Amino acid sequence: MMKTNNTKRMNLWRLMLSMLIILTVSITHINGQAKGQKKTFQEVDASTYSLYMKGDWHALIQEGATALQSGTDYFYLRMRIAYAYFKLGRYRNAIPHYKKALEFNSHDVDAQYFLMLCYEYTGRNNEALKFSSKIPEKALPNVANKFNNDILKAGILYSYAIANNNKAKKEIASNDDLSTYGIQKATNNLHNTNAFLSHKLGRSIIVNHSVEYMNKSDYDYLTGGGGFKVTRDQPMHQWLYGLNMQITPKGGFSIIPGINYLNIKVPFSDVSISDFKTSTVLYSLRIQQELTKFKVGTSLFSGELNHINILQTGAHVTWYPKSNLNLYYAFDGYWQQQKHEEEKESNFIHKHTIGFRMTDFWWTETSVLLPEVINFYDFSNGALYNSLEGTKTAINLTNLFIIKNTKLSFMAGASFTKNISKFVPSENPLSTSNPVSYNKIILTGGIIWKL
Repeated sequence: MMKTNNTKRMNLWRLMLSMLIILTVSITHINGQAKGQKKTFQEVDASTYSLYMKGDWHALIQEGATALQSGTDYFYLRMRIAYAYFKLGRYRNAIPHYKKALEFNSHDVDAQYFLMLCYEYTGRNNEALKFSSKIPEKALPNVANKFNNDILKAGILYSYAIANNNKAKKEIASNDDLSTYGIQKATNNLHNTNAFLSHKLGRSIIVNHSVEYMNKSDYDYLTGGGGFKVTRDQPMHQWLYGLNMQITPKGGFSIIPGINYLNIKVPFSDVSISDFKTSTVLYSLRIQQELTKFKVGTSLFSGELNHINILQTGAHVTWYPKSNLNLYYAFDGYWQQQKHEEEKESNFIHKHTIGFRMTDFWWTETSVLLPEVINFYDFSNGALYNSLEGTKTAINLTNLFIIKNTKLSFMAGASFTKNISKFVPSENPLSTSNPVSYNKIILTGGIIWKL
């Protein structure tokens, strides 16, 4: 019986060894056939040229990728692959192939021109501007004329917001804890106008300016240690000037330092109380790298808002699945620390954005910002949340309408926010209480002029 079992085991091992030998021989044979089927330079050149002339872009990309994997690489192969991606609108995929083509022939005007267009069509305007200087004016005079303008973009946006806060006002006013000096606010309405301008500085730097004026009406609830309270509608005027510079020292890598000057004035009708005025300077820095289907970056923001020191760091990732601006998803994550004297408070804030092209002349974008934010700077759109009220949830919808054959486009958008009004003590603005929720709707429209 034992002998029989041993015999069975030996036969099983022999079978497995035979199968392993057969598999090894088969793989070797297949590899040998694959190597034997490798196309020659002449075959690759003829087949890719034929597909190029037929306009079979998908097949050309596949044929070109196979040739590159097999070790065949030359100027016209890269140009054909790049142009196939360009014709399919996959501009980010075309960029590395045009760059490689220029390594073979750095003076080719077609490669230079289409690479510049790819930069422009993917929103990499600084690189398009920088690269345009490499194209000889005699070869393509229209390119030189296009980038001769110092002004690259300008526009004006107007926003109006109204809040549903009647119930919130009653809850705020019912707070009878009058032992602490402090204030609690709720927005009645606001008007906000934002004018912006972008211009070039040399051939490698884009400077962005923005001036924002907000006229806001707040419901104010004030208390004092003497046992009094005051409720009133209070106007507020706010000016915000922003300046940043996009510096691109090498392909795809940008450094964007910025500065913001905030000025606030709250007028009082009571002659015994002087107008409240304050101003502050805020600093920002963003570093980003463009990749084929991704844009990644990090950011830093610091300053003082509402007597609280803010330190904010961020991580940013944008994914372009179609290698263009027709579809993208962006994630912005922030770690924020707020400090007042010795007390600290940390928060994690995240924003999710999806944008896509509806038609040739209509782009739309929707985003959601979570969770509650206060004293926060949003790098994705340059928005500053500096109100004493918290924004618990912000859902935004933005539409961009491009006018055919012109430099003009129109923007229309709407935002829904769930706001949190809290009582803020004068001595420690981080120690809040009495949270009250209400909703706010913001409507935005404007005009943008772009080179």
